[in-house]
Amino acid sequence: MEGGSGPFPVNRGNPVIRRNAITPKDAELPAKSDTPLEKGRDYYLDAGVLVFTARYLSEQGSCCEQGCRHCPYGYDVRPEEKR
Repeated sequence: MEGGSGPFPVNRGNPVIRRNAITPKDAELPAKSDTPLEKGRDYYLDAGVLVFTARYLSEQGSCCEQGCRHCPYGYDVRPEEKR
């Protein structure tokens, strides 16, 4: 990575991996029920980031409080004043 003009380095050519992001390779791992994740049913890819569906997240039994895009438990990671 090369330095940028701000506090964050410029990433040239490598996908951005966010903290706690799941990669497509991780999708090949078995879920808690020991059945593989199914693309479209359990997750989809958005700009190289794996996004879990509300159906899959609800099957996990509790909220992870990581700000999942389709959180079925109503968790919102944004500060109260920005909702």
